[in-house]
Amino acid sequence: MTAVVDDCAFLKDVLARFPDAVTVSEAVRDASGLAYDMRVIYLNDSAREGQPAPEAAIGALCSELWPQMVLNGAFAACLRVLNGGSSEFGEFWWTESATYRPLGNEYRAVRIGADLVLWVLRHSTDLARRMDAEEARFRAAFDAAPVGVALIDLGGRIVLANESLAAMAGREREALPGRVFASLLSGSDGAEVSDAIAALIRDVDLTYDRELRLDRPGGAQAWARVSLALVRQADGVPSYCVAHALDVTAQKALENALSHQALHDRLTGLPNRALLYDRLAQALVRLARHLGVVGLLFIDIDQFKVVNDGLGHAAGDALLVAAAERLKHATRLGDAVTRFGGDEFVVICDELRSEADAMLVATRVQEAFRAPFEWEGQSFTITLSMGIATATTGGVDAQSLVRDANVAMYRAKEEGRNRCVYFSDSLRAKAVERMQTVMALREAVAREELRLHYQPIVDLVTGKIVGVEALVRWQHPERGLLSPDAFIPIAEETGLIVPIGTWVLQEACRQSQRWHERFPAYASLRMSINLSAGQIIHPGLVGLVAEALSVSSLDSSTVVLEVTESVLMADPEKAGRVLKLLKALGLRLSVDDFGTGYSSLTYLKRFPIDILKVDKSFVSGLGEDSEDSAIVAATVGLAGSLGLQAIAEGVETEDQMGRLVDLSCPRAQGYFFSRPMPADAIAELLERDPSWDTHWRGKVPLYA
Repeated sequence: MTAVVDDCAFLKDVLARFPDAVTVSEAVRDASGLAYDMRVIYLNDSAREGQPAPEAAIGALCSELWPQMVLNGAFAACLRVLNGGSSEFGEFWWTESATYRPLGNEYRAVRIGADLVLWVLRHSTDLARRMDAEEARFRAAFDAAPVGVALIDLGGRIVLANESLAAMAGREREALPGRVFASLLSGSDGAEVSDAIAALIRDVDLTYDRELRLDRPGGAQAWARVSLALVRQADGVPSYCVAHALDVTAQKALENALSHQALHDRLTGLPNRALLYDRLAQALVRLARHLGVVGLLFIDIDQFKVVNDGLGHAAGDALLVAAAERLKHATRLGDAVTRFGGDEFVVICDELRSEADAMLVATRVQEAFRAPFEWEGQSFTITLSMGIATATTGGVDAQSLVRDANVAMYRAKEEGRNRCVYFSDSLRAKAVERMQTVMALREAVAREELRLHYQPIVDLVTGKIVGVEALVRWQHPERGLLSPDAFIPIAEETGLIVPIGTWVLQEACRQSQRWHERFPAYASLRMSINLSAGQIIHPGLVGLVAEALSVSSLDSSTVVLEVTESVLMADPEKAGRVLKLLKALGLRLSVDDFGTGYSSLTYLKRFPIDILKVDKSFVSGLGEDSEDSAIVAATVGLAGSLGLQAIAEGVETEDQMGRLVDLSCPRAQGYFFSRPMPADAIAELLERDPSWDTHWRGKVPLYA
């Protein structure tokens, strides 16, 4: 078909002199005969002037030689002519390659024969004028846009970009036209945008909106929310892309900061519990693929409360920060040190060669803590209790491994602290038993499984019962009657001591009032009730005691509340406030196990105490151990000097009772008089009105 042009000298002469640009192209058809592209076979002189290499244009595909024909719709018009039309006329914009400045043009496409199309391009002054006005409005909006905007051709190159985009990319605006838009983006983000543009051309309904990274000169990065939209001609033919880029760098930085805060401890900067579980889960996944061992060290700072309370919370915080630093330096490079909470840390030891390697890490940690810590001129040393659990297969989950290491750590504390214990199946059995105890204990009050036994307190002057101490028992449905040692420590740890203690208060007051009403001779019988540390710090304690007294109609002067020295000194200021409020209700206060704790004369003066109870560990040594005898004598004498009443606990023999009488100790309790008994047995005892011959020879003591 090219011969039509080559052989017609007249036609070539006419076209050569034609003032407008004229091009003749030959159809490129697919197997079905449909034209999908054109190959240039002739350019007149005017058309050659617009080509940097005119001779190279002959034989080239129009879509490759003039991609803007595809962009502005002229390409589609020519194809329509070749695929059945005779001619088309239209207007379009063209862009100068050097300046990317849109120009106004008119075109006419005419089919010659079956496979040739002749199209004439003419610059239109009217069209140019209209386009200049439109361009002015467009550029005003384009340049003033607060977000980055770019026009992108179908090959992915920037045709036009505004100042906001240039600033966001950290580049000069003049350098952007002609540049591939995806090259502004980082790594895989750029490839994703290139694929997105291609997908938008194929799919009419597709949209694109993503947060992407921009590579700035000098290695810096910015974040932008990039949306792409494809502009199509009226007939649906793709024309060009518009990209909008919103700078979200500051927002992303804030999100990253918040994410870091959510996964890291604010005080020490270490990964927190949430990140611990995530990293441990990843380590266990790797373990399932490769041979090795994952070790977990659960670490607790011994007696941290002593430092925190004694030197203040600032000292406690400084200790935690310093401890975190020592842990990081003592562990291996790949180990993950995390803060579990409070004074507890967890170290993940990944890719250990053997379980023994976990102990080597623990040993290095212990060595790192031998050096003293300094705080405002004071030096102190701390020790650690550590539990180790290991996994050798991927079948272990993160929660279970942390639980096992935690159980081992508590075992280390039970064995005396300052040591490391490996987790074992026996420890797991004890942990399961403890968990079952906690679950059953939660229901014990509601199921009425708690019981009170009472131990008589005897006046050594008269030999008569003058009071009882209420002692709680648990009638376990499977394990039988349990003593307080089997469940009270667990109740303290879990907070269950508050509902249990409340029940004890209410039941002891009700029972005491029943006895007062049944036995007029014992109308002044005193009821001693123990208060735990958890009850003392409970904000509603005073109200609970007042309610128990009110509901039972019990005379408050017959109630004695007992607290231990350690409970008083854990928080002396708070304990003092609570005891004064309780004292205001008219009841009496007793210090239990006196001599085993602080034994400070200061707190005897500070707190409104009425009674000192001499601990049974000293009473048991009466007549056999000179030191125990001296301590009992000193305590009884101290109580008398301060106007307090002394009660000796744990009296088991007549000889011990006789020695207490010799020391003028006014009251005592113990197996020698009676074991703790249920209420019915105490009622029978009161019915008999027993009296012990104490052989009291001294004067009757004065006491509250």
